[in-house]
Amino acid sequence: MASTARKSVDPRHRILKIPPVFHESKTRVHDVIAHGMGYQINVHTSCICNELVALTNRHLVDRTYIPFDKRLWARISHSTERFYPRELRPVAYEDVIRGYSGAKKRSYHNAMVELRQFGLQPKHMMVKMFVKPDRYPVGDIEGKDPRAIQYRSPHFNLAMGSYIKSFEEEIYSTIHYNVVSRTRVIAKGLNNYQRAELFLNKVEHFRNPRFVLLDHSRFDSTINVDHLKSTHRKYQRAFKSRQLYHLCRAQLHNTGYSKFGIKYRTKGTRMSGDCDTACGNSVINGDVLYGFLTESGVEKYDIILDGDDSVVIVEATDIEKLDYTLFGRMGFDTKHEVVKDIDEVEFCQCKIILAQQPVWVRNPARVLSHSSVSRKKFANKTYERWLSAVGQCEVASNRGVPVVQAYGEQLAALSDKPLVDDELRYRWEAYPTRSSLPVLADARDTFALCFGVHHEIQLLMEQHDYTANAFCSKIIGTEYEQFRVASVNRRIWSLAQLTPEFSGGCWWSSSQTRGQYPGQCSI
Repeated sequence: MASTARKSVDPRHRILKIPPVFHESKTRVHDVIAHGMGYQINVHTSCICNELVALTNRHLVDRTYIPFDKRLWARISHSTERFYPRELRPVAYEDVIRGYSGAKKRSYHNAMVELRQFGLQPKHMMVKMFVKPDRYPVGDIEGKDPRAIQYRSPHFNLAMGSYIKSFEEEIYSTIHYNVVSRTRVIAKGLNNYQRAELFLNKVEHFRNPRFVLLDHSRFDSTINVDHLKSTHRKYQRAFKSRQLYHLCRAQLHNTGYSKFGIKYRTKGTRMSGDCDTACGNSVINGDVLYGFLTESGVEKYDIILDGDDSVVIVEATDIEKLDYTLFGRMGFDTKHEVVKDIDEVEFCQCKIILAQQPVWVRNPARVLSHSSVSRKKFANKTYERWLSAVGQCEVASNRGVPVVQAYGEQLAALSDKPLVDDELRYRWEAYPTRSSLPVLADARDTFALCFGVHHEIQLLMEQHDYTANAFCSKIIGTEYEQFRVASVNRRIWSLAQLTPEFSGGCWWSSSQTRGQYPGQCSI
């Protein structure tokens, strides 16, 4: 297996201790349906090898090449403070805890008891780190650097969360950054139907819109002390709290310990497990986009963002005004793409499908490949319940969407007692309506435009039996040549070969193994 080269560490950060490198991991993924569509996936293992690569190549990677202009950022971030609230009150710890369930809820309840008895301690500020088990296609994972989750104690997040929850509830629905539609710009808290409605509303305010798709490379590692301080000023503007001041100060200089014993220090950067990661990244990205547009001299614009994901809308006549060098001067390594048509717009790895109720939809290849993969080991009967919950979530979030709704319906029918685990809970609660809708012609048209799956292929894929090989011990490690699984598959493949988009190969054109797989090590 090829090893991943480690990159140089930014001089603002330091790795203080590296224990002897040894590979030890029990990371497994369980692919519980062999349905002959999609691609095989894997995850990075939780091991010291991947911890090192995650730190050196992602979080602590050298960012000194970015031409950050401290004065420019200070001017822009100060100018946006007027959009943010002044007088807010923190919520009670109990209100924060109410948002959790299971073991996490118990952990936060215990933290509340200790906070009220002993207060916040220095040890609660320390950062812990582990490798995030992101799902990747097996053909791509060797070229992907592992990502890290860096988190502090429940005590810290509970104390910070009492302020952030109140702040989020106020700003998500109200902050508009002077966009032409005067609608909210932060999509956090909205499901994919609400996001689609919001986006289409924004588009209606333009005669000849152009969409600027922006990609901030490894956003968390580019967050510097100045970015954090500007966000903290907005928090303090709302609360004027000494406790909040000390909590924010702890984020500026971090000491971290990985699961396998690596010790490191960072100056700035975002700790992905901090409770204000989503909120703080959205605030910073909002300031970045506002600065980008106003400094470029664009007066008519609109924005939709979620953390570091964003789409900017401007008139075609304003495209030439945009100064993309501003991103580097604000501290970010940003790629951009300008598109003309809505079907080319991608936001949070989704595209808009004009179903009966328009909705942002994930790539069907991703849905079919990732949704049947569990990181937990269940008994076979329990897998049926879990898959049923997965299916109900897919139906609820893709009502009237070709292919994906039909796939979800088949999974949902596996059990009448769906098992909703922590990973599914957000989607389960975000989409309470789980009934199907008819698939309209507009939905098929936009699905074909967005994902290259033509009408006839859509219909054939909806006939396919995705649950014929539902998980059982007999199929672990069994190889399937996908286009011999059923006659429907052969017909799909014959049609696909005649389709220009797929004549060079497609995402369902390689055989794969279903069952249990060990994770991927980068060294």
